[in-house]
Amino acid sequence: MADLLMSLPGMLGDIASIINWCKEYYQQVRGTGAFMNRVIELLGAWVPQLELLEDLVKPDDRTSRSLRMVLANKGILEQTRSCLQELKELVTPKSDGSSPGDFPGPRSGGKPPKWYVKLTWPLLKQSKAEELLRELEAHKSSINLLLTNRIVWDMSRVQEGIRQVESHASAQERQEILAWLKPDKIDSHEIHLEKRNMREDETCDWMTRSDIWKTWVEGGSKSQNGHRRCLWIHGIPGAGKTVLASFLIDTIANNCQSKGYSYYYCSHQRNQDEARPFLQWVLADLCNQSERFIPQELFNLYGKHRGSVHRVLIDDLLKCLLAVTRRFSRQVCIAVDAVDESSKPRNHFMKVLTTIGTDPAFDHVSILLISRDELDIRAALEALPPLGEIASFLDTGVVLTPTPQSSSYHSRYTERPAEPSPTRPRPTRPGRSSLGPNSGPNAWIPPEFLHGQASADWQSGQLSDMDSPPPQPSSWSGGQQADVFRSPRPLSQLGNRQPGLGASESRSPSKIRKLSESSSAEPHTPPRGSGPFRCGEASSPWPSQGKLVPEISKRYQAYTELSMDNHFVLNAISMYVRRRLQRIEHLRHLRPEFLQEIEAKLAREARGMFRWVACQIDMIDSLELSDEPAIQDLLQNLPDTVFDTYERLIVERIPHADGRNEHNRTFARTALALICSNSAEIPSADVLVEASLFNVPRGLAHAFDIQRLERILGCLIKVTKLNRRPASVFTRDDDANNRVRVAPAHYTVKEYLFAPNTAKGPAKDFALTNVKTQILELEVVFNGLLQFGNNRPRGQNQPTRYEEYCLRMTEKALESRRALIVTEQSIWEAVFPCLKPNSLHLDALRNAATRQAFPKWAKLNALFRTEKGAVLPSRQETSILVSLLTLNWPELAAVYLKQIAPDDRAALWTDTFIMSPEAGGRNAAANPARDRTTILRLCVARRRIDFLEHFLEAGADFAREPRALFDALREPYEPVDVDAGGTTGQLLKMVLQRGADPNPPGYRYTPLQEAVRHLEERWVQSLLLEHADPNADGDPEGEHPYGVKGKEKWYDRHPLEICRSTRPPWQDKLDKKHDFDIEDQVERARLRVEALLFQFGATEPKPEPEPEPQSEHQSESETETEPEPAGDSPPERVVIMID
Repeated sequence: MADLLMSLPGMLGDIASIINWCKEYYQQVRGTGAFMNRVIELLGAWVPQLELLEDLVKPDDRTSRSLRMVLANKGILEQTRSCLQELKELVTPKSDGSSPGDFPGPRSGGKPPKWYVKLTWPLLKQSKAEELLRELEAHKSSINLLLTNRIVWDMSRVQEGIRQVESHASAQERQEILAWLKPDKIDSHEIHLEKRNMREDETCDWMTRSDIWKTWVEGGSKSQNGHRRCLWIHGIPGAGKTVLASFLIDTIANNCQSKGYSYYYCSHQRNQDEARPFLQWVLADLCNQSERFIPQELFNLYGKHRGSVHRVLIDDLLKCLLAVTRRFSRQVCIAVDAVDESSKPRNHFMKVLTTIGTDPAFDHVSILLISRDELDIRAALEALPPLGEIASFLDTGVVLTPTPQSSSYHSRYTERPAEPSPTRPRPTRPGRSSLGPNSGPNAWIPPEFLHGQASADWQSGQLSDMDSPPPQPSSWSGGQQADVFRSPRPLSQLGNRQPGLGASESRSPSKIRKLSESSSAEPHTPPRGSGPFRCGEASSPWPSQGKLVPEISKRYQAYTELSMDNHFVLNAISMYVRRRLQRIEHLRHLRPEFLQEIEAKLAREARGMFRWVACQIDMIDSLELSDEPAIQDLLQNLPDTVFDTYERLIVERIPHADGRNEHNRTFARTALALICSNSAEIPSADVLVEASLFNVPRGLAHAFDIQRLERILGCLIKVTKLNRRPASVFTRDDDANNRVRVAPAHYTVKEYLFAPNTAKGPAKDFALTNVKTQILELEVVFNGLLQFGNNRPRGQNQPTRYEEYCLRMTEKALESRRALIVTEQSIWEAVFPCLKPNSLHLDALRNAATRQAFPKWAKLNALFRTEKGAVLPSRQETSILVSLLTLNWPELAAVYLKQIAPDDRAALWTDTFIMSPEAGGRNAAANPARDRTTILRLCVARRRIDFLEHFLEAGADFAREPRALFDALREPYEPVDVDAGGTTGQLLKMVLQRGADPNPPGYRYTPLQEAVRHLEERWVQSLLLEHADPNADGDPEGEHPYGVKGKEKWYDRHPLEICRSTRPPWQDKLDKKHDFDIEDQVERARLRVEALLFQFGATEPKPEPEPEPQSEHQSESETETEPEPAGDSPPERVVIMID
């Protein structure tokens, strides 16, 4: 075996020597070139084969030993070595065995060396060499076969290891891991089904016919101006970005055959950074598509962070995503819609997206980003270095996980000199401008310069002061762009820009909006031009020729940017208008030429906004305009922006009309506020309708339904079908009619209602703020509880879906909306009646499932179960205070006490009741199933100082509460002794100062005895200061304050005796955090308490007389006490000594 290992280096050396000699023959001996080339080629192929073989046989493992044994048994290497040595002898000159490399070669003007003169190649040598080459070919094939078998065996072992890792997680574990991984309350599949129903046929396929799309699907290009695998499509609000996204997602699904693709819809309603939810969703989605493959990285993360996926680092989620995407044989495609709807700052989200889209490790993944042209999104993409200069996050070890310190976007790549960007002007010296005297933020540049002169100057080299490629004039300052839009560009230039000439003008609207209108909440709409308009022109007013061209800012740009401001979108809008008009029944009688005029007018004025044109058509439809003059009048007075359109819809469709439509406005206003709220969580249309009747008279409620809401609000809302029944904890038969949901028709509807300017306009009563919507939500749901059971269909016993909604939302409000409830009178006035123990909504919690779904209401339901021995208070006010105490809500209790009249408040403190056994508590006062109690005793027993302060401020006292001190002293260190008995000491002071008797008669022991038993100096002092008797002990015939039947020795002892002999409970709770002697602490406390007792008048107890000792022979009769004589005993003699 050792000879085998030693032979391989020698064979490699022989091959090197033969090749060197063959080169000399090739150069020096005529006619040998073809044969020598063949030898060199064959032996050159042997080198990597022998090197690989050497690496495989070196290790001392079982497989390597097996390979060495096979080679030794077959003798392949020995035969190969012999052939090589013979071939070496043939090519080496006979004079010596030196290699050509050992000689310096012929020198100029001198004689050649001996080997050079004797170098010949006779035919006899060639025939022998041919035979050796054939043998070497055969040996090479044998070794190749061995190596191939070994590699295949190794691959099978690797695959088997992978299968073992995959099978390590059972099917149940995989399901649990994927459930753990999926983000809460996010289902992009459901959202997609809703979005795809909003499409018009043939309005989005312009994108899929482009070269940009085809290249993106295949993984992008790496040429200088090629289309990349990171594609960003941006457009103004209302341009149809989400509808386009849904179409492209379906196209991807068809292309990938439903495997190796994923998509994610961001939403402003979540109000969160979408980085982590996006990764969780896409990772779980791709794992499902790969037959629930769980990479080892993900399996390890699950074992480490099983409690919460939110503790997983974003870097680790990216690595898991990388492992899963490598499972697919084709390019993986990921689409992300509405990136701009992720909450700000979006720097972490953009880091994740750009990592996937540009990192070399993710070359097998294409990512599509769709959003508005927001400044931070553009900055994150423009910060990317050119293609080829991006370092992988796996190599650099850069942490992408958000940290509290990282508040701005930092490039994760190596720094490089910044190139001039066409998205912003080149920096110039202060006081100077590269654009001449008319430059600046408000300078005007003629359109002919932007579209013609700039190109001519570039071709002629006049813009020589700019780096190559130069920024295009169309991308200069925002003010310049705004003026450009005031002179509309020719339609023939839309979407037909030359490749590589920089950013398109479509970037201008968003730039204007960000730079010059940043203070406005209204989405930007480019100023409407006054281009020519002719009646009867072609149905599609936009040219169809041209090519979809991306915007290129710099050479080897790492991403492809595409604006929706192009003629393809305009043609799609024209088709959309035509089809919408064809579906309106009352327009079918109009002349085709007039319908074409409507189509052309709306399509041109839309300026790329599907949303704007949809609202105008809705206005024509809802107003039932059917004659040409009325429609022409509407077309001549079109609103400029989407916000203006919404204002017109509200003002003209829902007018006040002298109060005739006031209920319509109230109904519509409540519905819009609820569906635009971030926290209302309306599950279905029937719940929305019921909730929107909040301020509508009950007698008119039957006239309002979802159809009426659609007629009133029109294109401001959308009604979509639900794919599954809304979740419920109740079983009911009315679910067939609840399969639709209402939402804002577009995000801009919500933006308009929340815009500050809306509150100043004619639709100001529809204006919203976050506080306003939250107040309305709580008013609706708590008032809904007050109507619980009143509006159910006849014969229905289970709560309606609206009643269940009110239960769920009030349950959340009792936990998370307390501050708002306390401050708003309109809310807490509805809350107080809901806290009564006999409220109808509490009776709905009949089983464990419903009680588990509504734990706070279930807790109140358990307070006074009369069937289990509970007795209600005689006053409703008392029961409401008990509910507030159970909910730990002292702030609202203080508000409620102020609403009660003084005489009624005085009656509260003596109102008694008995609570149910399951109501909870630690003693007879907290859980008084066997005894009546009061609200004051309940407060003391539960150690609620915050409530007690409010009660005392409202006039409560303890003059008629003899057990209050015992309630304060029972289990004084529970539930958690965080203040070493400080809470109990404070309770004692408050109770004593408000009239509690420190010496309550008729009990087995006194409160002072209990305090001394604990050696608590503060407690003892509080009692003594309020005149507790330092020499009193309990009444042997009295009752136990807690109803205990047993007897303790200290009950009958003097306080001083208790002090000297007690072992306080805290003595057994050793404090491991401190090194002091606990026994020393006890003795110090004993001395201090004893001194206090003496200070307040304690006297030494009389010693008990000791019994006389008895003799062993004393009989029982002798030991019996003689009876005292009947009658009065003689008076005791008194002796007085006088000095």
